[in-house]
This record gives sequence, structure tokens and C-alpha cells, in this order.
Amino acid sequence: MARKKRLSTREVKKLASEQIIEYFEDIKRCECIDLDLMNRYVEICRGISKRCKVRIPKEYKMFICKKCKRYLIPGKTMRVRVRDRKSTHLVVTCLYCNSIKRYYIKRDKNGQRKSKKSMA
Repeated sequence: MARKKRLSTREVKKLASEQIIEYFEDIKRCECIDLDLMNRYVEICRGISKRCKVRIPKEYKMFICKKCKRYLIPGKTMRVRVRDRKSTHLVVTCLYCNSIKRYYIKRDKNGQRKSKKSMA
């Protein structure tokens, strides 16, 4: 009986990051249908990232609440506000646990806002 060939660390991390991306694409597809399923997918992604020591990409991580670890949907499970006090920033509030996260918007030399990836 032959032994299974073990995957190298690089291969494991590559597979794990691909799986995380696939799960988040599934979350985007079922966004309007089932909140419980989306939150379960987020749990699975977090487990994969912990187990394989792979980071969740920033564009997906922005949509996970730091406190309650739920998936955030603008208008349904999170509130987004633009504030222009000391420095311009987005204020994201989770509607489950009321935790607040701020994303600062940098300005270029001309005083114009640099384009950021949209929240929606």
C-alpha cells in the first residue's frame, strides 16, 4: 500500500488562500438569501486562515466585524458614514454589536482624495 504524498507548506497555503477566496465569492452570490449561511462561511474562512496561517485578503476582511465576527452588508448589517472632521474617513458601524471601525482616506499633494476601493 502506497503512502500519500504530503503537500509542501507553500502548496497548503496556496490551496487555503484559494479556498478562502472561493468562500467569499459564494458569500457575494448568496448575499440577499441567507445571513446564517454567510456567517457560517465567514467562520469557515477564519478557521482555514488560522489553521494554515494565511491572511484573509483586505478587500474581504473589511466586511467582517472585528468584535462579533459576522459578515457585514452595507445597509443591512452595517451602517457606513463619511466624516470630514480632522481627516476624512469612513465610519463603519456593525448593527449587531455596535462596534465602530474607521477607514481613513488619504489625500494626494493637490488636496484631492485618492481613490479607494468602494465599500459596496
